[in-house]
Amino acid sequence: LQVVLGLNGWIWVGMKPKQSGHIQSINFTQTEKGFQEVDQASRQAIALLCACIEALGSSFSEVTIDSMLGVVDAARRRGLEGKDFLIPEVALECANEAREVAAGRKVVNDDDGDEKMAEAS
Repeated sequence: LQVVLGLNGWIWVGMKPKQSGHIQSINFTQTEKGFQEVDQASRQAIALLCACIEALGSSFSEVTIDSMLGVVDAARRRGLEGKDFLIPEVALECANEAREVAAGRKVVNDDDGDEKMAEAS
């Protein structure tokens, strides 16, 4: 996925474009870009990432690559999809968990596929 964090507060999420014909010289760059189909799995990944970014904004958290990935990890541990973030409590729980893990106040181990969470001391 490609994420563009704009200086104007806007955030764009999508698939990284494939470049077919690329001409570049010192004073000129031209790239041919065409539309590409996005499969269902990619659409779900985009929707989940967008929902995670929205959850960060709703919880007044800083939107960074690390914070976005933290919320995505928290959502995946819970087996959530983008549509599940329509419930505000779910979005807030994931954002708060990601913030706790980033701050070192919560340790998450899921090496065996088991979800084991312990409070850090």
